[in-house]
Amino acid sequence: MTNFIFGNQSPVAEFKNKIINGDFRLWQRGTSFNSSAIYSSDRFLINSGGLAAGDVVTRESFVPGQTEVPGNPEFFYKFTFGGNVSNKVMSQRIEDVTLFSGKLVTVSYWAKSSSNLTNTFEYSQFFGPGGSSQVNIAPVNMSVTSTWQKFSHTFDVPSVSGKTITAGNYINLPIIRIINESSNSISIANVQVEEGPVATEFEQRPLTIETKLAERYYEKGVEYVYSARVQSIAVIPFSFNYNTRKRVIPTFVLGSWTGNRSGVGPVTLPSSFQSSFPTEDGTAFEVVGDGSVIAAYSGTYGYSADAEL
Repeated sequence: MTNFIFGNQSPVAEFKNKIINGDFRLWQRGTSFNSSAIYSSDRFLINSGGLAAGDVVTRESFVPGQTEVPGNPEFFYKFTFGGNVSNKVMSQRIEDVTLFSGKLVTVSYWAKSSSNLTNTFEYSQFFGPGGSSQVNIAPVNMSVTSTWQKFSHTFDVPSVSGKTITAGNYINLPIIRIINESSNSISIANVQVEEGPVATEFEQRPLTIETKLAERYYEKGVEYVYSARVQSIAVIPFSFNYNTRKRVIPTFVLGSWTGNRSGVGPVTLPSSFQSSFPTEDGTAFEVVGDGSVIAAYSGTYGYSADAEL
């Protein structure tokens, strides 16, 4: 596995659109979410309490050739409201609170709803644990109808001059914020945040680049691993690199194993590690063996690595 590295700068610093996965092509965690979910489509956070009872988030597909939303997007994000609970929020946390400091910024997206509703746009600067107090920009209400429309809002971002900034700082950008709605839904497509006074055409990045941008924060996959000859009743060591260097040392979760022992198999190994040694670039971990012979092991393990803000 080749490790893709952005370095220490914000991965979106060199792109026009500072939103990652704004066209909702990436859904590593699944394509339908209910009350157990926090993150949904890659990099998009459901409000900190998760979904209310009856709420559902889904990936939806555009009909090929449709002309309502330009640029031929493949997918859109749909948030269906069940219970009448206030403050239904879908947001993205953008790494590096200094982005846009003192600049004029424009946010834009396409949206429609099952029936008319008000969606509230907000922007806040979080300076990290122990840093300066959060700064919020006055919210703006947008009237969404049952027809796809492009919405945009231009605003001045406060300067971070004089602020105390610590690790883990970010810009918080709620794209959906609905107050007291039930039996309704809102659909969102092509989200963009850019420097400047106007909303320009949506920046369509290659899928490979978009995937790497998202994987800095979360990665899920299946990786081939192998060990040297070990006494299989002892711990068996494995290691591999992530596709993309993570923002910080991630929370590593091991999935299911498929493989063999010295060419004989299949054999069963645990779906949880006895110990792990993760870094930003990859992880080493140990699992308990399955027998009493000296053998080498090879196969695949599912995994996830979470370094979200």
